[in-house]
Amino acid sequence: MYRCTLCSKTCKTKVHLTQHLKTHGSPKSFKCNECGDTFRDKATFEEHKTSHKRKNGDLPKTEMLQCNFCQKYFIRRGQLKDHVKRHRGDKQFSCAECKATFVSKDGLQRHMISHGWQVVNTYTEVSKFGCKICGKQFVSNRK
Repeated sequence: MYRCTLCSKTCKTKVHLTQHLKTHGSPKSFKCNECGDTFRDKATFEEHKTSHKRKNGDLPKTEMLQCNFCQKYFIRRGQLKDHVKRHRGDKQFSCAECKATFVSKDGLQRHMISHGWQVVNTYTEVSKFGCKICGKQFVSNRK
């Protein structure tokens, strides 16, 4: 595992860490003409432009990604990846309270709400403990 020294995010490969590091401080040099959103890398920008085509109904299936198991179409590579994990039964995220398992971190976070946890930020951890003075949320109740 490779850890980002700026935010402590962990990545499985050095290539993924290098891609992640680009999100820190690099200028957002790609601007969407349709909505004005800006992006740091071209791949994310291209994926974003595809979402406009989908909303407008202009996205041909030749530009979409298809699941080899059930032939369902997806816009984003990450969506297809999570979908394929369901077919394969690859559930790497598990609930610390009841041991239920999930394909994605988002699925686990949605589940944790049923145990009374709060999602602080969908890109970080779920939280169950909060400071009564400042309101900051924590994953554990260590003092």
